[in-house]
Amino acid sequence: MNMRFKRSWRCLRARGLTLIEVVAAIAILGTLLVGVVLAKSRHTRQAALAQTKMQAVLLTDELIAGWWDSADGVPIGDEGVLSKADALRWQTRLVNNREITLLGARVVRVEVHEEDQDLRRSDRRDEPVLIVDLVVPDPEVEALEEKEAKQKEQEEREHSEVEGAGDA
Repeated sequence: MNMRFKRSWRCLRARGLTLIEVVAAIAILGTLLVGVVLAKSRHTRQAALAQTKMQAVLLTDELIAGWWDSADGVPIGDEGVLSKADALRWQTRLVNNREITLLGARVVRVEVHEEDQDLRRSDRRDEPVLIVDLVVPDPEVEALEEKEAKQKEQEEREHSEVEGAGDA
């Protein structure tokens, strides 16, 4: 009978889990859950940033198209609000580029920033959401070229008048 009792006790023990096994399983499950929560948090943050960038690209495209259509052209050293809903603001400034200057143009950088309303996101505070570099004609070079073209035109007229007078 003693043998029978030992055999049944071993069978019962083989079917159950020890406390160490349960704690190890909980630790592994907790680690997995923390990993999933962190991944979801990063994904949500990246999705929000991607949405903001897409909105900034669309609105900046409309803004630049409006500048190209206007007689004033691209404003330099100016700033404004791109979208109040998304708290996007734009600013322009000249960028020194010697090669472009030699071609009679200049580079205007358009930077779009998101106004940081959440103080916890201080890691992206000064980083622009979008940067666009535009190559635009230099108005000084254009004015000089127009002046030279008018002078050449006037010289040609004078030359043709002189030739016309010499024929008569």
